[in-house]
Amino acid sequence: MNDTTQERKAFTLVEIIIAIAVFSIAVFVMYGVLSQIKKQKETFYKKYEKTNRLVELKRVIYQDFTNAQDIKTDAKKDIALFKSTNSLYGITNPYILYILKNSTLYRVEYIKKLNTNLRGIDTRYLRVLTLLKKCKSFKINLSKDTLSIWIIAKKPIFVHIVNVKNYTK
Repeated sequence: MNDTTQERKAFTLVEIIIAIAVFSIAVFVMYGVLSQIKKQKETFYKKYEKTNRLVELKRVIYQDFTNAQDIKTDAKKDIALFKSTNSLYGITNPYILYILKNSTLYRVEYIKKLNTNLRGIDTRYLRVLTLLKKCKSFKINLSKDTLSIWIIAKKPIFVHIVNVKNYTK
């Protein structure tokens, strides 16, 4: 029988080795691409978390101050004290205290009127939320019916509220 007329029934060893080499190169390339995608996903997730925390912080501040009554501030102590209809803990018309202490901005919610030193308070009804760490200042400014809140941290945060009528210094 002649070799040219004979049909091939199997791959040669060289063809199998070449196929394995091509497949291995493709797998290594895909692994590199997938690891790069994973790194990008982690980077974007961290950025998303930072942005989401900032949006939540602004939302809480905005809702507290737009629903506030009789806002009292002390610029020297970085304090704001008021009664609000906005509660994060299901308290009806809570008293809310924003206080900057040890470079951390806190939001304190309580069922009765608070004093700024938080002494003599039944802690069963006291709710404290850490809003922002590494905070340098917390300032509130009023001009006519507008309330502006400045928080100086790594990046400054500004909340502007229009039509505020229940403000006292």
